[in-house]
Amino acid sequence: MITDVSYYQSNRFLGTLWNCDPARVMRSACQLYAPLPGRPSASPELTTRTLERFLEHLHVRQSTRPKLLTIRFQAAAQAAADVIEELCAVRSSPSLDQQIAIALRPVYRMHTEKLAESICLCYYTMANGPWAINLTRPQSFSMKNSLGGALCSMPPACLLPFWRHLQDGTALWQHSLGMGLRALGQAHAVNHLLFGLQHCQNHTLRITLVLTLEQIGEPAAMDTLHRLERDVASTDWPLARQIARALQVIEHQNRGNSALSLLRPAAVQYDENEMLRLPAADNDLLRIVLPEKPSSKENL
Repeated sequence: MITDVSYYQSNRFLGTLWNCDPARVMRSACQLYAPLPGRPSASPELTTRTLERFLEHLHVRQSTRPKLLTIRFQAAAQAAADVIEELCAVRSSPSLDQQIAIALRPVYRMHTEKLAESICLCYYTMANGPWAINLTRPQSFSMKNSLGGALCSMPPACLLPFWRHLQDGTALWQHSLGMGLRALGQAHAVNHLLFGLQHCQNHTLRITLVLTLEQIGEPAAMDTLHRLERDVASTDWPLARQIARALQVIEHQNRGNSALSLLRPAAVQYDENEMLRLPAADNDLLRIVLPEKPSSKENL
């Protein structure tokens, strides 16, 4: 599934990955691994190393240019996933978080379940693999941000492997992907959470998703929750009761635009220049108020 560019642009872009000119091949790979807007840029050495690994995996799996665009897309996505899986086998590196951030760039441009599977593998490696004991706290924080952004950037339909591991995976897989579920909640990815709520049948997972939607308080989720409440009323009444509670909370939060109060700043911002222009006499905090002495008549 190609989402970012049109068919003809994708055909020209993916076709040049098998060009005879190495310079054109490298330029095409650079388009796939181009820096993301608003994200910190990595060192050119790490980017070049990632591009070389990507092209190596691509040409090993597909030495000649396929005629069909879908096969080209699948080959490029598989090579990008191989780069991510190769990094998951690295125990420790001072620049591992930057390498993962670079390797995840194609996820924003190539939406496929294969890359979603690679994101799940990264979460598992972070929680239970060699990264769990070797990553520093800054590296772990940076890697969680990179994985969370990549997960939220994918369409909800591409995250079937994520929900499958959360529902049917082992306890280790469920614990690992809990970080991804929290990332979806923190990013207010309501469409992703609703998709998982509709396609998952695990009771505990569904309750968790309903609680997350309740905390977000997005009114756009009410229609789907109403429909799901009617569907499970006769088969899973605890879930139906939890959905009814979530609907009441969301409706109360959005009554009279009260949901906007959730967006207020954590602290009041004062203009320092404006405060400096105020005279000291006008500031009530500088005034000392002494209690009045009772008069002699009152004492009598």
